[in-house]
Amino acid sequence: MWADVRLVYFERDRLLSSVSGSQVYILGSPLFKRATIRLDPKWHRGSSFVVLAKNNSAENCYVQSARLNGRELARAWITHEEIVSGGTVEFTMGPKPNMGWGAGPDALPPDASKPKLESEEDGRVYG
Repeated sequence: MWADVRLVYFERDRLLSSVSGSQVYILGSPLFKRATIRLDPKWHRGSSFVVLAKNNSAENCYVQSARLNGRELARAWITHEEIVSGGTVEFTMGPKPNMGWGAGPDALPPDASKPKLESEEDGRVYG
């Protein structure tokens, strides 16, 4: 429950915005160096979700890369489940946009309005 209230705060501060009708949040340039969402263990598996922004400043306002729980995050979105499971998302910020981060077909968020289709050729799920 608390996480949902806190996410509204983060949306205001440009870190997260939700994709309508889905459990996906779009990541943006944070306005702070560190923030913590405290999660209620009665409702969520994790105890907190931490957001870190290395080198964040007025000049370094572009995301260069991101890591989720220590692993490279090539997509510019995370799921509600990833947040409420607890952990850390860490941004590295820089002075120019990294046009490669969060780009490409594999980096696109799932579209809640389209049904998921399974390929007969390779069994992968698309959409």
